[in-house]
Amino acid sequence: MNSNSFARNKQSEGMQVNFNDMNNRYIDVSNAKKDEFNNIYVDLDAQYLMAPQPITIKGISEKKRHQRLLLILEIVMRN
Repeated sequence: MNSNSFARNKQSEGMQVNFNDMNNRYIDVSNAKKDEFNNIYVDLDAQYLMAPQPITIKGISEKKRHQRLLLILEIVMRN
């Protein structure tokens, strides 16, 4: 698979994305539905990555192998 095929996927069901508190931003993939390749997709506006506060990813297990979290960034040009 290449980046174009990954980008065509929609955000995985069952995810929680919370950016309401700028000092406690998180993406929780604990209940996310994986695709047939064990991938989890997160649609994210690139503006959230430009903020100085960190984004915590919750729900990824250290014990499970071959987990893949794909961030699909939407870059919006602003004037």
